[in-house]
Amino acid sequence: MIGEVRYGEPFLLRNLAVVPLSGNGREGRYYVLDEALEGGVAAVEDTGVVESVYLEYTGDLPLFIVDGEEIVGALQNRIVNTAVLVEEPTRTELPVSCVEQGRWSGSKTFGPSRSSAYPSLRALLASSVTDSLRRRGEHLSNQGAIWRSVSSTLESFRVKSMTQSMHDVYASLEDDINRYLEDMELPGDAVGFMAWAGGKFLGLDYFGNGELFRKLSDKLLRSYALEAMMMGATGFPEEDEIKGVLATVRRRKFREFPAVSSGIEYRYKGRDYVGRALFRGEDELLHLAFFPVPN
Repeated sequence: MIGEVRYGEPFLLRNLAVVPLSGNGREGRYYVLDEALEGGVAAVEDTGVVESVYLEYTGDLPLFIVDGEEIVGALQNRIVNTAVLVEEPTRTELPVSCVEQGRWSGSKTFGPSRSSAYPSLRALLASSVTDSLRRRGEHLSNQGAIWRSVSSTLESFRVKSMTQSMHDVYASLEDDINRYLEDMELPGDAVGFMAWAGGKFLGLDYFGNGELFRKLSDKLLRSYALEAMMMGATGFPEEDEIKGVLATVRRRKFREFPAVSSGIEYRYKGRDYVGRALFRGEDELLHLAFFPVPN
């Protein structure tokens, strides 16, 4: 699934321990969602249904959307339920979940966001969407559980949000998150990372494409920093812990599912971990995410 992955020297961002990952990633040009929206080669519109939005894509490069990526505006803010590859201009429907419970009004269109779902929320997405694919063949989430997670996070940070919006957490804590990342320096060959906080493994993000990681690493690390702010002090993970997680990823049997647009999607869910991966073709990994199973 992830081939020859090498881990680098761990470093601390306050109480967030980050382990850089490198490998034999390919290079290749892609758009990511924020730049496609800002550049006018993508537009996302509300369908009027909570669990889906329309993506209109006119770009001349493949478009990659990471799982948990947030879009803001329209009738309510959403996060994308799984990683998506769009290879060519098209109009397609994306499976999404609501991260703003108290609003159903506004325009038809969404804008980009610097934010994505924090790791435990992405784990919840990965877990519930995997269950939905197994049972119904659809990329649907457990919307009630997502709302409970967002409400709990707002309460943990004592952030007041009229619409119970995840985006309000990031907006309120932007300065604190920036302080987490001010000393962040990933090695030049990094294509992913693992993270711990409060002595607990938070998750792993690994890309088979260096450009995609460079474009998305800041957004993802911001989400891990937010999660770490809800947890206690931490130290460096033991080398056995790092090797153990990587060995677990390699040993687990991932099951193939249809992807949303292009590519091949693989998923695993057991008692301890949940993961999902998106490939472009049989042997070109684009992205793999791996998390502890949420409570």
